[in-house]
Amino acid sequence: MALSDVTVKVNLVTSVGVEPTWYPLLLAENDAVVPAISYAECSSLEQLAVLIANYQERDDSAARKKKLADAKKTRLYLSAYHMFLQENHPNRFAVCTIPANATMEDAKTALEPYLDKGWRQLVPVYNCNLLFCFQLAEYIENLEQRKMLFFEGNSPQAYSVEDPENSRKYQLSDYTRTVAVYHPSCGTFEDTQYPVCSVIGAVAGKAPGSINYRNMIVNGIAPVALTEEELETLHTNGFMTLVERAGDVVTSQGKSASGERYIDTIDIEDYVVQQLIYVSQKALNVNAIVPYNNDGISILENAAVSVMLDCCDKGMIAKTDSNTYAYEVNYPAIGLVPEEDIAARVYKLGTVSFTVQGAIDKEEITVDMML
Repeated sequence: MALSDVTVKVNLVTSVGVEPTWYPLLLAENDAVVPAISYAECSSLEQLAVLIANYQERDDSAARKKKLADAKKTRLYLSAYHMFLQENHPNRFAVCTIPANATMEDAKTALEPYLDKGWRQLVPVYNCNLLFCFQLAEYIENLEQRKMLFFEGNSPQAYSVEDPENSRKYQLSDYTRTVAVYHPSCGTFEDTQYPVCSVIGAVAGKAPGSINYRNMIVNGIAPVALTEEELETLHTNGFMTLVERAGDVVTSQGKSASGERYIDTIDIEDYVVQQLIYVSQKALNVNAIVPYNNDGISILENAAVSVMLDCCDKGMIAKTDSNTYAYEVNYPAIGLVPEEDIAARVYKLGTVSFTVQGAIDKEEITVDMML
């Protein structure tokens, strides 16, 4: 190399990411390196590394440097790293740890104080056993806070598990609020594949209604080679995976584990419910009084209409043949309200209905070729 007075130092950095509607919660296992973390929100990988390093006052510079290096080798850090590899990843995430060999009761104890935080996707990032994953799925399915569970597995046969202690059998297809990602290379600490966090990084930064979970491009992970029949069986059993289509590594399907719902429609449902609650409560807050008459009912109706217009702007609601949005907001007038509701100061007659904007998953083309 020619002599030069110029040196160039290259620092590898990740993108800042985008502000998400909701953010993921990485559920880890504390061990000799990862300390107990009750709940923490991080906006960068460096912040997570320092959190894991858990510096003490007695640590000198060398000790801190070693702790930071060790932190960046943990599965928790590498999971977040692969999440941040994705384009338009969420700009923040939360972290929570549970003890080694934790029970479902331990997990509930760790999670329940933070259920009303802004996280939505629960992501186990350690090698928890299959039964524990299904117990988490059962727990998430029945929460009133509308969360989702994303977990990974390395066996296409892991779509059911027996729980001898409670004499029951869990089936992956029972869970609409679970997304199970299959990849044969996941499951050990030495693995370089982090499929579920890669998928989370690709989708969690997107606004509800702006994505179809099928064919989302995922970076930094190898595709799974499957025949059409094997892929269909995997989907039937409740899994999605990562495949190569047109030279890109993409998610193989857009349905949750039950196979009954497209994940984007669950996102839209949760967003509409969340916004109706928030905006309607705001209307009650900012008005000194919402009178129980047609004027007061109009205040509540207008709040609901504003939510639906926001959803239209975000592409969540389908259009009719006449190019109008397919939704209705109906808040009947005071004359139709039962006397007991007026006496109790509760309005129960408001209804909102809409048609979700669908998406195209596949295409069939007919070619007529003249010779």
